[in-house]
Amino acid sequence: MLDRLKSGSRKLTDFAASVPTAIHAYAHNFSEADMWRKIADCAGKAGHKVIEMVLTLYYALGTASLKDKMLITGALGYFILPTDLIPDFILGGYTDDLAALTAVYKAVKANISEATITKARARTDSLLGRHDTPACT
Repeated sequence: MLDRLKSGSRKLTDFAASVPTAIHAYAHNFSEADMWRKIADCAGKAGHKVIEMVLTLYYALGTASLKDKMLITGALGYFILPTDLIPDFILGGYTDDLAALTAVYKAVKANISEATITKARARTDSLLGRHDTPACT
């Protein structure tokens, strides 16, 4: 069992490392309507960190460069997919989504305003209740 956990952790680490160069392949899965539908369906299960990261990246689209938009829409498209590295319907199924979202956030964070982060945090709090540990810092 421990070997299986270590193997899964290694896969997730390898996945997270590859995200900034490969995530754009998921951009065609992104649509605003599908993103909001996914948030409505899974906000409680996905958790505060995932939803805040999704909303931060989504709100950042408005001022993002073309390169950043490709990364962001790729990460959001990956989030929308129910079956990915770790299928969303199983326990811990949003771990890979958080890894992808975090990797993209780190790649584009220099171009994300504090106002965007605050807006995403407020919207997440309105959906899930107040949470004192911000996902995006």
